[in-house]
Amino acid sequence: MNAVYQMNHGVSVSRMSDSEYRYFCARRSEAIRRMQIRRMCVLALAAFLLIFGIAVSLRTIRSQAHTETSDQIWYRYSTIHTVRAGEDLMSIADLYMDDQHYASPESYCREVLSMNRIYEEDADLKAGTVLLVPYYSTERK
Repeated sequence: MNAVYQMNHGVSVSRMSDSEYRYFCARRSEAIRRMQIRRMCVLALAAFLLIFGIAVSLRTIRSQAHTETSDQIWYRYSTIHTVRAGEDLMSIADLYMDDQHYASPESYCREVLSMNRIYEEDADLKAGTVLLVPYYSTERK
């Protein structure tokens, strides 16, 4: 090992006194420790950037879930609705839909069908059918 160090650094370890050798070993240990600290700092920075990137991504995804209309922030939620006797999609749309977020009751009904994976030809709802229905609110829940 001494010969390898001598070739790489031009220092002959075998010609050192004990105090020089101890000083040499201490300096080498300090250099190794500095490299370890530098490596830990780089890993900490990388972890911070990764966590920050994930947080920003989640914030972006969450902010896409609401729409701003005239200084109010609207949040989109879903709730479970159990169909009662005599109800159809249009009456459910009357309960949950608002005109600010849907162009028509038909577009709301299409979204309800899509969310529940119901094909339009099977849209004849029976009493007791459980549906997931969207709605908007200014309250954050």
